[in-house]
Amino acid sequence: MDLLIATNSVNLAGADTPPVSGTPQYATDGNPGLNIPPTQWPAYWLNGLMRELMAVLTAGGVTPDRTVYNQLLTALQNLFSPGQSLSTSGYIKLPKIGGVSLILQWASYSLTPNQTTNCPTGSEWGSVAVAWPIAFPTGPLTGTAWVAPTVTVNGQYTFAAANAVTSTGCNVYHNVWIGATTPVSGTVFCIGT
Repeated sequence: MDLLIATNSVNLAGADTPPVSGTPQYATDGNPGLNIPPTQWPAYWLNGLMRELMAVLTAGGVTPDRTVYNQLLTALQNLFSPGQSLSTSGYIKLPKIGGVSLILQWASYSLTPNQTTNCPTGSEWGSVAVAWPIAFPTGPLTGTAWVAPTVTVNGQYTFAAANAVTSTGCNVYHNVWIGATTPVSGTVFCIGT
């Protein structure tokens, strides 16, 4: 898909524009028996259709190429199903709602708890800085991130929290009971704009 390369085509400044008045209707092949002529496809309508499709390619990160015939599908897959696993890091740019584009991001982490200060008796904690896959253009909503830690380590329950949430990442604190010396892991989530 790409813009037209054809005799008598024009650049954007010379493109036909929609009429300012009239009733939006549907096309017809016509009916000679009833003296109804077929619809003449106006250039402005075809230009509008092309621009709508090109906008999807741009939003989906696809460079137009007239020799590739799955670009619209690729752009939609990039926008709505990036095929990324929650066991790694990734993000999804959600469609605009009320003029605002939301981004859901997640990042995996792993650490070995080794600190015992400022935590409940019989437990230890560790922390790690986690970077978002992309920086939020505006920032995280409410400065909050949610953590989904491993539930148990060596049969002991764990819990985790995030703080210092910024446009580029956060800190994750993961707490376990003493004796669970194996690394702990999880995924931290954040929504932003």
